[in-house]
Amino acid sequence: MAQESTPYDMVIADLESKREQISATIEMLKALRGTANIPLPLATTPQRTMSEADIPRDAFFGMTLPEAARKYLGIVKSTKSNPELCHALKNGGFNTRSSNFPEVVRSQLGRHPDFVKVSGEWGLAEWYGSRGAKRGRKTAALDEGAENLLSSGSETQTPSADISEGV
Repeated sequence: MAQESTPYDMVIADLESKREQISATIEMLKALRGTANIPLPLATTPQRTMSEADIPRDAFFGMTLPEAARKYLGIVKSTKSNPELCHALKNGGFNTRSSNFPEVVRSQLGRHPDFVKVSGEWGLAEWYGSRGAKRGRKTAALDEGAENLLSSGSETQTPSADISEGV
């Protein structure tokens, strides 16, 4: 009597075939391990980043400028120049009445702690760790300078105090 083939038999046969291929690959790699000093690339899952064409026309509708810029940069996962960012925000439905939108973007993002300028392009501070938190921040530098002045304990005289003493 012939044995009936079940779906399990087909799956088992497929897996056994793959096991043989994997075993052969492992043996080949073991043989090459000692002879080649060429590093093999790590297997990674390809990550597809969205393009501007994939962003819906209403993606940034009703958002504040920092929210929309953060969302856009998070989608494209790369730094963008000010004109590129402005163009993408408008195409994604960000509403503005500004006659000079690029200047508004530059001004607002330049003061916002979530954004940094890297080689003239906007990026998210979180991409750059602790270095990104203060990079390009005039206010952070001013705060640091004031903090250093206060903590040094040195007394300084103001020019007006010098003038008043001489009178």
